Amino acid sequence: MPDQWMVVVSGPKYIDELKKMPDESMSLFRGLEELLSVNHILGEEVVSDPYHLAVVHANLSRNLPSLTDAVRDEMFDAFEQLIPLKGDEWVTAPGLKTTVAIIARATNRLFVGPTLCRNQGFIDLVTNFVFDFSKTRFVINLFPPFLKPVVTPFVNTVPKRVQEALGFVGGMLDERLKGLDQFGDTWADKPNDGFMWLIEEAHHRGKSRYNVTLFLLMTIFTSLHTTAMSFTHALYHLASSPQYVESLREEADRVLKEDGEFNRDSLNKLYKIDAFLRETMRLAGVNGVTVWRKAMQDCSFSDGTFIPRGTFVVANATDTQLDEENYANPEEFNPDRFMKANNEGALPMTTTGVDYLPFGVGKHACPGRFFAAFEMKLMLAYIVTHYDVKWPTEGYKPANQWFFSSIIPDRNAQVMFRRRQK
Repeated sequence: MPDQWMVVVSGPKYIDELKKMPDESMSLFRGLEELLSVNHILGEEVVSDPYHLAVVHANLSRNLPSLTDAVRDEMFDAFEQLIPLKGDEWVTAPGLKTTVAIIARATNRLFVGPTLCRNQGFIDLVTNFVFDFSKTRFVINLFPPFLKPVVTPFVNTVPKRVQEALGFVGGMLDERLKGLDQFGDTWADKPNDGFMWLIEEAHHRGKSRYNVTLFLLMTIFTSLHTTAMSFTHALYHLASSPQYVESLREEADRVLKEDGEFNRDSLNKLYKIDAFLRETMRLAGVNGVTVWRKAMQDCSFSDGTFIPRGTFVVANATDTQLDEENYANPEEFNPDRFMKANNEGALPMTTTGVDYLPFGVGKHACPGRFFAAFEMKLMLAYIVTHYDVKWPTEGYKPANQWFFSSIIPDRNAQVMFRRRQK
């Protein structure tokens, strides 16, 4: 790496050893903190007290059943607005940009409510924040540690973005803080969304308006970025694999007829859609390497490989998921590999293991993967029940792109949609 060495772990034996190493030996949070230059870009307060992680994880798991209908309706409305169909004609739309916009609407419905999630200025802000943060950390990580604090003020756009975000959420924030001061735990009409969860915890801890707004942007960034990248891979595979559309559509139609609408329970019956998404993430997950760790003390693997304190250690996701010992014909796109006998169920896309790493592995596997899976299954179900999809040129499939250690779908690829014909 430009500023230090990275040790890459391959094979189930050593990935399992890495997974089992205690946090005091191999720290996920310290690894991500340094990888993302969090202390430089966001400040030491975020590093020392990342309360948003536990708050959102606990509240999201508890409240998701009551919020899924609102997220679904927002997502479906976004589809209609962003892919406006004209009769039975084909309409061309930018793949990644459209996916980001739809997921931004749905995700922000969960975090900031029905009004702000449709505000185009706020949507532009949070989606640009993803790319601003990524570009900033990439530039900072080109420099050795002693130069990073010098470089950061010249390239860091995060403080400016937080101030811009306060222009959108400041009134709501002040109103909710006033409600907490006035009613406390007896507030009967307290809003129930991600922003409120953060505000409540920040209020208890005496955090600033800037701090809670920064954590709001970071939470949206985490939810939006990886989900959008992963689903764009799936959309591109769908356009390239028309042979799977009929079976996906048949399953979705049957479940929709049985349940009347797509909800959490009905999505759990979409085994083929689940398997399709799992296969796209196996072949082209968001990260080429994953399970980031930072060695907090000297340690060794079972073969004697010595890892000095301060070293980055990662698992090689790409080769793991293309290993013939893990998957037959690993280069082939085959969603059926994850279906159970007689199509009675599928291995869920959220299931992690030493042979499947898109969501990480072990106790630090991505806690938001269940909401991400909900969004992606809902999107794919909506697409196959409402649209035909293809590439502008028959047989075309855009190549994935590498950005440092991440694999991303082609940012400029165009996908064609028309109203479903059968």
